[in-house]
Amino acid sequence: MGRGQAYTLEGFIAALIVASSVLVGLQAVDTTPWTASGDDIGAEGRQVEAQDLLAVAAERGALDTAVRCVDGSGQPYPRIASEPIDGVENTTAFGPMLNGSFATRGFDYRVSFSYLDGAGGRATTVVEGEDAVTDGQVVTASRTVVLTDSMASYERDGATGACVPRGETLSADSDHYVPDARSGPVYNVVEVRVEVWAEGSN
Repeated sequence: MGRGQAYTLEGFIAALIVASSVLVGLQAVDTTPWTASGDDIGAEGRQVEAQDLLAVAAERGALDTAVRCVDGSGQPYPRIASEPIDGVENTTAFGPMLNGSFATRGFDYRVSFSYLDGAGGRATTVVEGEDAVTDGQVVTASRTVVLTDSMASYERDGATGACVPRGETLSADSDHYVPDARSGPVYNVVEVRVEVWAEGSN
């Protein structure tokens, strides 16, 4: 065998060794982080988005206004739905924010208010949505709203659908779903909870 043929054979063997090493290395790499399902990635994104939305709503004052606003019978208003209620369009800021972030993109959501019931426990009122699905794709975000005695009570304006001051403070409002459950200047502490899931995922 000539010297040139020997060099060629050595090069071919070296190439085979390198190729085999690369193949073994690729088989040993865990690619799970790069092949996670789109649903898992989407769920994480929805949770962050829901939490950010609550933060923005709180900064704008829309969150505590939504908590303080009632209908004519003292029950929570507005419902968060974007559709007109009794022919009146809902113009409260929190509703359009939720619908713009989730409903218009094909997601269902449920909004609930949890607050001290005045008897040592907590009561929860579902403001919008039915029972959430429980298939593991539901994401939850929450934010606490502290109500004080001196805050204004709000009610639905029948002409515009907006929430407007009732002309009295929370402590003076005897017809409000959230009771005065704390001593001192704090009226109550309300947790606003938003659950989001993909439509039809149940």
